[in-house]
Amino acid sequence: EEFSENMRAIIARCRTLGATPALLTFPPVVQSWHSWKEETHREKGGGDWYVEQYREATREIARREGLRLVDIDLALREAMRRSGVA
Repeated sequence: EEFSENMRAIIARCRTLGATPALLTFPPVVQSWHSWKEETHREKGGGDWYVEQYREATREIARREGLRLVDIDLALREAMRRSGVA
């Protein structure tokens, strides 16, 4: 919730300054590529599970605020899928 509140405050400030913000999602966290791949987050799906909560909040804020969303996460996942990387 704190993340969403901060995002809404940043958006409001941008609009006050006459800017139109665009939001970006965090990129995928590929557990096997990280030095902390054996950490305790594995039972919930790894670090990506935690980051996904922020991605979903960003997507929801973009929808509610009518803002452009650059979904880096989905674009990179699709590129990884097409190339057979992950």
